[in-house]
Amino acid sequence: MVYANNGMFEYIGLRARMKQMISVSYEILCNKIAKGSLIIENEASLQMQFGVLLSQIGNLYVFSKEELFSVELEANKEIEATAKSVNGRARCDIYLTISNSHSSVSAAIEIKCFITKDNKPSKPTTANRFSVLMDIKNLEGYREKDETLLCYECVYTYKGNYHNPNSKSDIKLVGTLPQRSTFRKEPIEIKFGYIADWANYDNHHFLMVDLDNNVNHKMIF
Repeated sequence: MVYANNGMFEYIGLRARMKQMISVSYEILCNKIAKGSLIIENEASLQMQFGVLLSQIGNLYVFSKEELFSVELEANKEIEATAKSVNGRARCDIYLTISNSHSSVSAAIEIKCFITKDNKPSKPTTANRFSVLMDIKNLEGYREKDETLLCYECVYTYKGNYHNPNSKSDIKLVGTLPQRSTFRKEPIEIKFGYIADWANYDNHHFLMVDLDNNVNHKMIF
């Protein structure tokens, strides 16, 4: 709730609540992974654990009996064809919706996890960077279908390696994301330069890209 000018409290709107529940769930996820109470070995486990937290926290933000909150994993979405979804049929990692009888707000979250059980790189730098941009391209496609959609890209990567210039597993996305990239002669271009908001938790590195956080600044890697 927020404090209104008339001295009374009023309910937070659905969009603000959605942003808060994602932010709180993400903060908890990062801390639990860094402190060892959640063990993440691959992208599927990261998706599941984040989905569980979003479900638990999200339902706390349901304030009235007429409100509904849902979490869907691997949600089917129709978009314009992209490098990731060449036939235009996409599967969004996590799709959230909070609604009441008057309005509805949704959020799409794509996830990348660049770790293996032995913490050795499984892909070269350019492949990892390209896959992040492919996710964002799909998120932009989701938003074209729904301009009010909240969109996030979440990345969990190797301990200590996300900005190490000598690391073969480094995705080297710092500051503003590049709008263009190429991998094996396959080009990709996203609409805007988004802020790469990295967080370091006990040498575990997490990236949250909020597509609302757009500087429209081109940076070519």
